[in-house]
Amino acid sequence: MPDYYFHVAGSLIFSAVTGTVVFLYFLLAKRKLLCALTAIILLGDIAFLIIFKETGLIEAAPIFAGLIMMNTEILRGNKIEASRETVKT
Repeated sequence: MPDYYFHVAGSLIFSAVTGTVVFLYFLLAKRKLLCALTAIILLGDIAFLIIFKETGLIEAAPIFAGLIMMNTEILRGNKIEASRETVKT
């Protein structure tokens, strides 16, 4: 029984830390929509972990969402930088 609680606590901590890093990035970058979306995903993750206890998809949701949002942000930023360089020359 203690193994189960350690597993649930570990998965919650891992998801929360990963999601918090993404949340703070968007907060500091002043991306309000992505920041709000990250907060909703984190709150949903906590609620679903409490309700359904242990599901790999619930544990991975903040990580995959963060990867998608961060890559979108990076690619969008590179596109903006590339267009600015084109305009300067």
